[in-house]
Amino acid sequence: MQDPLASRRVEVAIVTFDSAVKVVQDFVTADQFEPPTLTVQGQTYMGSAIHKALDMIQVRKAQYREQLL
Repeated sequence: MQDPLASRRVEVAIVTFDSAVKVVQDFVTADQFEPPTLTVQGQTYMGSAIHKALDMIQVRKAQYREQLL
């Protein structure tokens, strides 16, 4: 947050996982990020959450590519 350029270029998203995978926060710049309160519950579906996060990154990269064209 102390670096104005980084705060506009860094994006944060949060994917939680227990018995289900959920996108709690879609991509926002660091200056717009409000950290949520997270709790522990259910099982740990880490693999599914990692796949979801990777899918989100691919979609975001495609959005950036489209904006450059």
